[in-house]
Amino acid sequence: SPGGVGFDINCGVRLLRTSLTEAELPAPLRSELINAIFKAVPTGVGACGAYLPKSEAELKRALQRGMAWALDRGYCWPEDLDFTEEGGVMSEADPA
Repeated sequence: SPGGVGFDINCGVRLLRTSLTEAELPAPLRSELINAIFKAVPTGVGACGAYLPKSEAELKRALQRGMAWALDRGYCWPEDLDFTEEGGVMSEADPA
């Protein structure tokens, strides 16, 4: 079920289905496959602690500017804004 990985909040998670059963995939190969997928699929800037707010003011700027703030700091690519709801920022949002 995709519900356990963010489907409920529309975080962009995609589901991949295969006809292989667990028994058909030996444990060493399963582990190798999991590691390969983890390396190939972006997990977000928070996965490795890439962003920790240094101040309340910095957090407020990030909340106000949304993905434009992240783009300025190299946390995403320009084309990410094209594929993000409302271009990555909600103009009516109030971070107060």
